[in-house]
Amino acid sequence: MSWIAIRNIAVLIILTLTFAYGYHRGAVKATAELEAFKAQTAAQGEIQRAKNAQIKAQQDQTAKEIGDAYARNIDALRAYYGRLLNRARSGGMPAPAEAPRSIDEVPSDALPLAAECAETTQQLIDLQDWVREIR
Repeated sequence: MSWIAIRNIAVLIILTLTFAYGYHRGAVKATAELEAFKAQTAAQGEIQRAKNAQIKAQQDQTAKEIGDAYARNIDALRAYYGRLLNRARSGGMPAPAEAPRSIDEVPSDALPLAAECAETTQQLIDLQDWVREIR
């Protein structure tokens, strides 16, 4: 074998070993970076899960408070209009409803409708409160 062939083989072996060393070193570094990224992502995920659980608990508490307030308000409205209806009915047999004499006159059977309107209004007020609190 000639000196040039031996030199070319030696250069080829050195280049191959250098490439293999660089490839191995890069693979180790990439694996270490990947593991660090996985650990960082897992830690951030746990922090976000805890934050989400806290937000959900707060929203559940707010929804419960507003739901309880809504139930109390509706019960109070029903009791109020129930008393009014009982007073209106306590006078014996109800007379047939008369037509209003003018546009602005309140019909004689308007109390049940007023009760429904009051409940719907209270429902919307509590819904608006809930939306404000959840934000």
